[in-house]
Amino acid sequence: MNSTIDAYKLLTLVYSKPGLLSQDDIVNLTGYSKSKVSRLCADACTAGLIHKIQHGKTWTYSYGPVIQEIIKPFKERR
Repeated sequence: MNSTIDAYKLLTLVYSKPGLLSQDDIVNLTGYSKSKVSRLCADACTAGLIHKIQHGKTWTYSYGPVIQEIIKPFKERR
């Protein structure tokens, strides 16, 4: 599959789920391998699209500062 489509699927998933998603959640919901999810998450974190938080040995993800700035005007309209 195209890596742009894979990244889009990851970002759509992280944005659509309230709260935090673990890497295992993302693997289960996308069907991607752990290594692919790890690579996609690392790239998205570097770009500021998602944010990574460590809880013990587990990493969780939510949308990052770039996405927060994009959606900020829509949240203010509510």
